[in-house]
Amino acid sequence: YRSARIEALDKGMLSGTSTWHGLPQYELVGNRAVTAAEAETVVDFPIAKVPTYLEMGERDALGQQIKSGAYAIVRTDQRPAVVLAPAVGARYEATPHRQIFNQMTENLLASYPDLKICGTGTLENGRTWWIQMVAAKFFVKGDQSENELRLCYHQSYGKTAHSVYASVVRIVCNNTLRAAESDAVAKQMLSRFSHTKSARAKINANLDLMAQLHLGLEKHKELMEELASKPVTAKDVELFLGKFLPEPEGDAKVSESRHEAAVAAFNAIFVSGQSMDASASRSRYAVLNAFTDYVDHASYSRDDADRWFDSQDGARAELKQEALAYLQAL
Repeated sequence: YRSARIEALDKGMLSGTSTWHGLPQYELVGNRAVTAAEAETVVDFPIAKVPTYLEMGERDALGQQIKSGAYAIVRTDQRPAVVLAPAVGARYEATPHRQIFNQMTENLLASYPDLKICGTGTLENGRTWWIQMVAAKFFVKGDQSENELRLCYHQSYGKTAHSVYASVVRIVCNNTLRAAESDAVAKQMLSRFSHTKSARAKINANLDLMAQLHLGLEKHKELMEELASKPVTAKDVELFLGKFLPEPEGDAKVSESRHEAAVAAFNAIFVSGQSMDASASRSRYAVLNAFTDYVDHASYSRDDADRWFDSQDGARAELKQEALAYLQAL
């Protein structure tokens, strides 16, 4: 419960049949998209940026409490108010999640009827908000699992900036790969939605961006199918593991044990077949997906939510891109 950072005031709406950690705060809508009205309930709470003060008992010459110079972000729908970020600077802009979502609804989702919300939710009582929208679905030749191209956004008050990116999700195990060529387009789509120009110019710009997004997806699919057509040997896999899951230096038993568990987790995923045809299950594509599955779900982390975000938009995401580049050059 705590490692997922889903607290009592959090809420989520998800497509599919299984919730994040099975917690009741995240509701399922079945095999359909989340509606805008359902998604709005997730962010339907007010926030405020308020000054903080020095410890009680310390007052100025007029007997008033002394301001600390810092501010806090709080939820004002609760009594007492729930602190979302304990200390931010005077210039910090705390845009309500609901305001950002309303802009997405009125502009981005209205401009692209094919975009569907597949999931959205908050963490830490509303400090963090994330949303994902499906832009396209496709299959890779030799892979029985459906893939989705998603536009993604998340931010956390006082902790992370607004993050916008494109990811490709392999549904069978919810693996995520950054769609590198689509990242720039995703950022444009989610940064332009707040601008209001003439309707004609807006529509033309939007159509152009969607065309670019799908072009990037086609290139990603071609790359995956190329990797799926190239088999690997046992030695190839050994060399890959030596680079991306190297043996620890020194004699630390904890490190050795963790390394052995990591290699075992990767191998278990790789030999499982991963819902791939025989032609693809021992390919570079299979190695990439086994490593992606390991990084997303089995790599060591003190916090499951941190690992999830990091796997999509952090150091883990970069590690998976490095693995992709290595397998391309193999």
